[in-house]
Amino acid sequence: MFGIKKSDEEYYNLSMQSFESGEYEKSLEYINIAISIKPLNGDYLFHKIKVLVEMEKYEEALKVLDTMENMYRNDPEIYSYKSLCYYSIEDYQNSIKYADLSIAIDHNNGTAYYIKAISLKKLRRFNEAEKLLETCLKLDITDSDAHSELARIYLDVGQEKKALSEAKLAIKYDKENEDAYDTLLSIFEFDDEPENYIETVIQAVANTGELKYMHKLNDFLKEWGLQKTGEEMYNSYIELNPDVPFFYDLLADILISEGRKDEAYSTYRKILKNGDIFTYKLWFDFLMENGEYEDAVEEIKRFGMEDEEILISLYFAYDGLEDYENALKNAEKILNVYKNEAGKFICAVQLNNMKKSDEALKYLDSYKSADDFEKTYEYFRSYLYKKDYEKAMGYMMVLLDLADEEGIVSVFCELVDNSDSDLVYKFLNFDHRKDFNQIFSLLKSIAKGVYTNYEDASKELKDSEYFDCEDLDLLKEDFNGKAKDFIEKYMDSECYDEYKEE
Repeated sequence: MFGIKKSDEEYYNLSMQSFESGEYEKSLEYINIAISIKPLNGDYLFHKIKVLVEMEKYEEALKVLDTMENMYRNDPEIYSYKSLCYYSIEDYQNSIKYADLSIAIDHNNGTAYYIKAISLKKLRRFNEAEKLLETCLKLDITDSDAHSELARIYLDVGQEKKALSEAKLAIKYDKENEDAYDTLLSIFEFDDEPENYIETVIQAVANTGELKYMHKLNDFLKEWGLQKTGEEMYNSYIELNPDVPFFYDLLADILISEGRKDEAYSTYRKILKNGDIFTYKLWFDFLMENGEYEDAVEEIKRFGMEDEEILISLYFAYDGLEDYENALKNAEKILNVYKNEAGKFICAVQLNNMKKSDEALKYLDSYKSADDFEKTYEYFRSYLYKKDYEKAMGYMMVLLDLADEEGIVSVFCELVDNSDSDLVYKFLNFDHRKDFNQIFSLLKSIAKGVYTNYEDASKELKDSEYFDCEDLDLLKEDFNGKAKDFIEKYMDSECYDEYKEE
């Protein structure tokens, strides 16, 4: 009666049940016991891979896949999973390699075609990705993800009508496809009829249940000057749902955008009286998003409760106030108390802000993450501040491939403030993607104004076909230091009164 052990099959079944109910930690625990009893059971190993993928433990999954590859030669499903895992850790070349191995064995493997396509898309090889996605759709016309990815490619290369058609097909076959809604919203954002954007948001919320789209709607309404529409909409929602904090948050955001700060705060205090911690976190986020950093610090301290999310909010509040010492203290607490791996990164950011580059590099070297733009940018800053220009320029070359327009501006401003004109002009003369021609023309004018001849740079900018005073007024907040000083000086002397610094 006592000490009766479960069989490996029973543990496998328990793992399957836990997996189906979304309890992945339990599922992993059970399947590991089953494997310990029968280490080479293919079904058990395959199930473990699926659990690890759901848990986003891709490197662990790859180790199991290596074992399975030795056991089952030329299995297309193993290669597909390896392709997926490599894609997920941003190793796109290996992802393509294993997708090709899978396709070579099974020419009808839609999953392998799809993963190869999205890897090619990440490498900006759009034509190849497009052809593979079309192959996916020949195999299965109802593949919503393939339609969605194809829509995004068409949008990236400027074929808006095709992008619109593919995004609508993606939603036809899967009403919960968030990527497709995002593509539609990117198209309708600049449409002459704002109703298309508003209707798409309402459809997206209804079908996905994701309230993030309402934040997108608020940004859109503010940009189009349709705050009154938003105010009426949210007041009606609050009347129907008086206990839902989210609608108060949206209404307060609309009010503060019109300069009605007291009304916005009053709207929030209606739900803070009896609010729970979730409501307070919304309040802190609201203050942060609207740049009310001093109020955020005061309110977080007044609330008197602390968890990881609240500490992160407090960290960003101090960062917004450029109080780097207190920001660093919070980053260290997030790292040490909550064992948050990202804490290493934000420690590095603040140490760089304080020009303590050697300490920043120690955190960056120990931070286990893919080499994305943010991490590469901090390496660039660290070596730039150390005046190790050779290494700084090496990271800068990587940044040129990763950056968007705002990222390019950030790199330029750092170079202008922390190096010399030779380094800045090396940066400006590097080959760059054609879609950055406009911003690079502006940066070259700014560099001329900072280093050589303000009058020539001013004339050059005035004659520019790309930028007028209104454009510069929108762009200047992306700049800082000497570069921003140049723009403000230019605007003060050349632009109309409504674009001058208040």
